[in-house]
Amino acid sequence: MYISRKSFFLTLVACGLALTAWSVEQPSQSQDEKAGSALIPGLEKKLDALTEILIENGPRTVVMKQEKDARWVLPEMQNYPVDMARLRAFLLDLSQATLLEKKTAREENHPTLNLDDLHAIQVTLSTAKGVMGEVLLGKTSERRQATYARYPFDAQTWLVRGRLQPSADLKQWVRQEVLHIPQERIRGVVFEHGNGETLSLHRDAAEASFTVMPATPQKSQAVDYQLNTLPRIYSHLNLVDVQSAQALSSSSRDVTTVQTFDGMHVHFRFSSDAPDDTQRWVVVHAEAAEDAPAEVQKEAEAINLRTQGWAYRFAPYIMTQFRMRTDTFAKETAQP
Repeated sequence: MYISRKSFFLTLVACGLALTAWSVEQPSQSQDEKAGSALIPGLEKKLDALTEILIENGPRTVVMKQEKDARWVLPEMQNYPVDMARLRAFLLDLSQATLLEKKTAREENHPTLNLDDLHAIQVTLSTAKGVMGEVLLGKTSERRQATYARYPFDAQTWLVRGRLQPSADLKQWVRQEVLHIPQERIRGVVFEHGNGETLSLHRDAAEASFTVMPATPQKSQAVDYQLNTLPRIYSHLNLVDVQSAQALSSSSRDVTTVQTFDGMHVHFRFSSDAPDDTQRWVVVHAEAAEDAPAEVQKEAEAINLRTQGWAYRFAPYIMTQFRMRTDTFAKETAQP
């Protein structure tokens, strides 16, 4: 069978690349006493002493700092709170990571493992006394549930126990959920528009269907379904972006209020400097009735503690449902 010179050359190149990748991942011939030791020695005992975490990946940077009240915040997002569950999980994995075996020490092979300066994820941990640990993280090995890593200014690479892939995207370190109100708690939703139009959804019991005011003509089943499922968005209201509320140039008279059976009202006020509803910023504020149970009072306080001073953006389909109007539910059933 005839093989052209071009095809033969391309085959050799492909084989060479595959061989290089294979050789890079093979254990070094000489192992030393470091194998089995912690990736960042002493981290497990110093987790509570950390004051700053820096994650760098090319041009992207995430800085997390611990405030005096023990809260972790993101300075680049006007000190928005860090998602502590996510941060604790990462620090736990990092503190338990151990060196498995040496890999390549040749700098020209670093890009193959994403351990060159362009692709590596650099993590720097600091306490009040200064930097206590630094490491560069690269590709993961799915087969071994491990990560390739090396230390700054050291060409030697290691395979490390654990999958360590911290994100250098700021939004991945914030708590996504802004509000959680189960649909069965919701008594009504009031949509107030700046032009004076008001639309209300209301029911007298958790098992009842919502009715709309002002009353509309007979509706189709599809519209009835939308009417009764619309409050679901408040069960898991997750942000897609956040900024300081002080940065808003203006706010409108548009307000949506969610009312619960146990006496809590959550108000959503919208910015006016957006071309359409889907791109508006939203300020959230909760209040509890004077006769509301103590736990509801505390819940409203917790919501305000989390949301005060911040403006949020939500997914476009959520923003559309935030601003319902009368004509949404005034669609008569189509006649056969």
